[in-house]
Amino acid sequence: MCMDWIENGADISGLSGSGNDTDRVAYHNHCQQRTLGVDRHTEAVLDHLGYDVLTSDVECCGMAGSFGYKSEYYELSVAVGNELVDQFTTPDARDRTVVASGTSCLDQLDSLLGRSSTHPIELIVPQSSL
Repeated sequence: MCMDWIENGADISGLSGSGNDTDRVAYHNHCQQRTLGVDRHTEAVLDHLGYDVLTSDVECCGMAGSFGYKSEYYELSVAVGNELVDQFTTPDARDRTVVASGTSCLDQLDSLLGRSSTHPIELIVPQSSL
């Protein structure tokens, strides 16, 4: 189990979630998490809660904030995002719940995969509890 959350000073021992061995997620870190060096913390929380986490090694979803919404950059955004699509449509990933930390990542994944993705907080705390 990844224990990076300890290094961050967080105490997640009180968290509980619905995750179990059958709750499989395909997770994409936001590029800013990687830049700040906190990309493993979300994965550690999900792992701690019992989720089977497959983490993408793709650097960027291609959206980059509002970049991918601009017509002049749309094709480039999709081309970059297709690397993530390829990773999340492999036999090991395609039936997993798609989870991403960035709102623009979520939009990009929803659009390119043609199915809904969710933010880690929504996975941990269902909408009915918010």
